[in-house]
Amino acid sequence: MALLGALTANASILTTGFLEASQTSQQMPSPIGKVALVIGGTRGVGAAVSIALAHAGADVAVTYSASQARAREHVEILERLGAIVQRQSNTILGY
Repeated sequence: MALLGALTANASILTTGFLEASQTSQQMPSPIGKVALVIGGTRGVGAAVSIALAHAGADVAVTYSASQARAREHVEILERLGAIVQRQSNTILGY
């Protein structure tokens, strides 16, 4: 639960920054109804970005390389925020 709290706090900061930036003279498009691909979107900065995008209304596709269990847990967080989520392993070890 500490991980969820930290990620949610970071996502709130990112979402606030996104919304503030979208209110400047150069209007950024709204993420509502869009699909975002976040490579490495289940850990660290990528996790915070994917949560911020889901929180702002985007559906999210995330890739992961290390832990399928952690990716599954992160997808559950994104789905609780209302996002439609797709996860995909992103490893180059077999190539």
